[in-house]
Amino acid sequence: MSHHQLDEPEQITLFGYSERGMINAVCDDLVNATEPIKAINALFMLCQFPFSTEFDFDSIVKVTVIVEQAFAKYGDLDLLLLLDYSNGRKQSVLIEGKVHTDTDSPKTLGSRWCDFDEYLRGNKKDRSNLFVQIYRKQRLIRQLADVNARLLRDAVSDEWTLGGNQVVRRAANLLKEYRDDPWYVCLVPDSPDEAMQFFETTLVKFRPAPLLLPNWDVKRWGFITWSQIETLARRDPEVWKRTVLNFDWNSGQIYRKTVTNESVTSDVERFRHYRYGKDVVVVVLSRKKDQLCRVVSLHSEGPYFPKTKKVSKSRLEATENRGIISSLQPRLRTGYRWQPQEDVSYQPNGRARAPTPPRIVKVTTPGWETSEVVELGENKKIVGGYFHVYNHHLLKTEQ
Repeated sequence: MSHHQLDEPEQITLFGYSERGMINAVCDDLVNATEPIKAINALFMLCQFPFSTEFDFDSIVKVTVIVEQAFAKYGDLDLLLLLDYSNGRKQSVLIEGKVHTDTDSPKTLGSRWCDFDEYLRGNKKDRSNLFVQIYRKQRLIRQLADVNARLLRDAVSDEWTLGGNQVVRRAANLLKEYRDDPWYVCLVPDSPDEAMQFFETTLVKFRPAPLLLPNWDVKRWGFITWSQIETLARRDPEVWKRTVLNFDWNSGQIYRKTVTNESVTSDVERFRHYRYGKDVVVVVLSRKKDQLCRVVSLHSEGPYFPKTKKVSKSRLEATENRGIISSLQPRLRTGYRWQPQEDVSYQPNGRARAPTPPRIVKVTTPGWETSEVVELGENKKIVGGYFHVYNHHLLKTEQ
């Protein structure tokens, strides 16, 4: 092969197998994009973080991409993104990926969760389990807060150490600069609706004993699906050329396409802004199979958080804007005054019995219609157990 041929990349086609091949293809397209920051922002727009409204990827000026980095006892990481912002802020996104594989019984988030439960019960055969790997990265971030601290054994590992490998240490030292407010992303073959349902009905309910999994905290967990990435890539194949080629090469291996996924060509997008009559709203909850979705008005005024409402998708007219307005939802780990207006029911259906308001509460899991909270007593100490309140019964002023 001549030097001239090597200078013509269109004469070389590179395929990669399965999960690693696809991640390499995505990264290759990001690195070679004419506008790489715009391309990575397009990916971040697909990420959903069901338990947080704090994600904000605006003003990124530099991205460091590290693929399949080993971290000794903390496990290998499929993809690490180190973000530098224009204001000097540094942040990391730690991504663990899984694929279906070409079998008659592809694994879902639910089946991986069952394997995780078996792991915690002592059957530690599947050390590459998605939830084991994400938790290992939470322990890694904890270790980087003090590299000399000795973390205690727990249900996942008897020993936590970075070892002595120079490359591992170099990567850990670099990540240490970006460890504040990290995001943990599950890259999965499930559909977006299936992933959201798992997060909202299964993952959120798991609260292990502190000694079992000391750093378990899902508030900064999110997900992105392979089907979303393929849709993005095929809409802009000039940017995502290698990604499209490798989806074709790995057809049947990455995720299982369903009739529903292929037949639905348009739907409202979560966190996109829409015109609804004379109002402008943001979609906060939507499932493709439903004709209705839940929205919040961007023009909500008054001292309380806004009340969501269900509207017909057919009445929504899309705008170019996307993103959450922080004032629309209570903030995680923030105190508010819970003070329902008179003559209204303050007890959400199907939830643990709430005390009698008014109370000062701290948000433990923000939602859109209701949020999980705990009561704060004197000196802001927690009183009692968890319960849910309607968001529109919380005064916006932070306590």
